[in-house]
Amino acid sequence: MAPTYGEYLRLEELLALQQGHDGSPSSDELHFIIVHQNFELWFKLVISELRAARDILDCDYVAETRIPRAVHHLRRVIETFRSGRRWQTRRSSAASRS
Repeated sequence: MAPTYGEYLRLEELLALQQGHDGSPSSDELHFIIVHQNFELWFKLVISELRAARDILDCDYVAETRIPRAVHHLRRVIETFRSGRRWQTRRSSAASRS
């Protein structure tokens, strides 16, 4: 049987990681933890995509049919950074309205 959505993403474990030092983080600390864990996950994705592109291109000859796959990985990196930038812009705008 296929795992459920929660099982596949291991949500119970994931959501237990926002405990802070004393097990009961304040609202600000919870925000900090979640935002920075999210950034770390995005960085992990970027590194994975860059390695995948490198692995395709790191040879003396790259078949033309392999180039679109490398470009796909590099576009994912660009989109990841764009997404982070949009989020940061929204966060900055919200902070300035406060």
